[in-house]
Amino acid sequence: MGLHTPFANSATHAYPAARGLETMPAALADPLFLAYLHSRFAGANEERLHVVYCDDKDRYLHDETLIIGDDNFLVLRARPLIHHALAIGAGSIVLAHNHLSGQCRPSTQDIVATHRLQDLGAAVELTLLDHLIFTRERFFSMAAGGMLHR
Repeated sequence: MGLHTPFANSATHAYPAARGLETMPAALADPLFLAYLHSRFAGANEERLHVVYCDDKDRYLHDETLIIGDDNFLVLRARPLIHHALAIGAGSIVLAHNHLSGQCRPSTQDIVATHRLQDLGAAVELTLLDHLIFTRERFFSMAAGGMLHR
């Protein structure tokens, strides 16, 4: 699972409703999945963190916008994310957040927070599949960029 290149243009075609994702695996290279995630940030005037919760076979369970920050910053709070993931029986997650600046690379804070969440998740058998960063026109995959612990 995953993308072959860390940078890509966002999908431009229609995206399914969230309920349409229930039957599809969280295939990170699927253009419909990526377009759906990108749509979660449409019109946002602040940074947002969207989480996709998957089962132990990386199939979609649920998704939500968990955190809304300000125009250039958000604070990743691991406790509510992990608590909800465990409560619904998730075995893996995909994080996605937007950069309003148009900078489609993770900041130092993004990398540190992602690694911290990965470590905390590993302690409770919750796998971080990817952390995607979206701008208006592109996205960056931390997994494809080799930025996740393996």
